[in-house]
Amino acid sequence: MNSEERRKIIAESPISFKYLKRFNLAAGFLHLIQGILMLILGTQLEWERSIYTFYPKFTIIEGPPFQISITPDPQVLFTIGYLGVIVASFSLISAIAHFTFASVKNKQYNENLKKGMNPYRWYEYAFSSSIMIV
Repeated sequence: MNSEERRKIIAESPISFKYLKRFNLAAGFLHLIQGILMLILGTQLEWERSIYTFYPKFTIIEGPPFQISITPDPQVLFTIGYLGVIVASFSLISAIAHFTFASVKNKQYNENLKKGMNPYRWYEYAFSSSIMIV
């Protein structure tokens, strides 16, 4: 699809920018409520997991014949607690993004949508996926 076809489809869309603004506000409030509930409930959960590194440990065994032993050497990198707080951060990041699209960045958001692109969505994904990787 080229840019001209994309602009035509966008111009004919029954979804208005006013509707998108209301939709983003509603989605922001729902994500905010969900995130707050998850924070409240998540702090009640006692959960702790250690994150390990598993670098190989090389040991040279002397004597005939020459041998090398390679074994895993697990070491605690860090410990994660309060899983509920980490999970709640996804909803809270989404809430911030929706409120930003509906208010501060609404004009730029709409201009980008007219061009058939939504780069702000990728900023939100960058933050939330970084948390997911941990």
